[in-house]
Amino acid sequence: DSRMVRQVLSLKGSSLKAHVVVEMQDVDNRDLVNMIGQDMVEVIVAHDVIGRLMIQCARAPGLAHVLENMMGFEGAEFYLKNWPELEGKKFSDITCRFDDAIPIGLKRIQHNEILLNPANDMLIEEGDEIMVLAEDDDSYEVNDGTFPIKHTTLPQIEKYAQPPEKMLFCGWRRDMSDMIKDLESSVAVGSELWLFNTVEMAHRNEMLLDKGNKEEL
Repeated sequence: DSRMVRQVLSLKGSSLKAHVVVEMQDVDNRDLVNMIGQDMVEVIVAHDVIGRLMIQCARAPGLAHVLENMMGFEGAEFYLKNWPELEGKKFSDITCRFDDAIPIGLKRIQHNEILLNPANDMLIEEGDEIMVLAEDDDSYEVNDGTFPIKHTTLPQIEKYAQPPEKMLFCGWRRDMSDMIKDLESSVAVGSELWLFNTVEMAHRNEMLLDKGNKEEL
C-alpha cells in the first residue's frame, strides 16, 4: 500500500489527466489515497471485497454462481453508457427501453456518484450514464418506446422474523475484525460465529484489535 501511495503522489504531481484505478491491500488505507488522489483516483480493496463476498455467499447458497456469471467474461456483464435520448426521463420510464438489457443503476456525472436501484422518480440528467446488465456492450440499443404495459397490483410480501444463525469460519484472515463487524450488522440477535484456526487465543485477540486500530468486538 505504501508503494501505491507514492505512485499516486507522483501521478498527482504530474500533468497527467486520467482516471486512475488503484488496488489496495488494507481497507484502512483507502481514505488516505482518496485524500491524495481526490477525483482522479478510484480505489479498489480486493481483499476487503473478497471477504465481504465470502460472508454473503456463505449465508446465501447459490449466490457464488450468480456472482461468477455477472463478473465473468461469459454471459451477461455490467455496462455503463450515456443515452442522450433518455435524458430528462425518470428512471421508471427507462426500465423497458432496452430489449436486450436490464437497467439497474445510474452513474450521475454532475454528482460524482453511482446509484444502484435508484428511486423511480429520479431524473436522468445530462451526461448521466445508465448501468445495465447485458450480453455485450454492443448487444443492446434503445427501443422506440412502443411496448405493451400491463398494470397490475404487486403481491403482498409477508414479513418474517430473521432466525439466529450459526457459522463456522475455518482459517484466518488479517481483516477478520472487519469481516466479523460486517457479519454482525446483517444477522439476527443471538447468532453465533465459531472460529476454527491455528492462531493462539491470546495472539488472536491482539490481531483482532490490530494494535489499537480496531475497536473491541
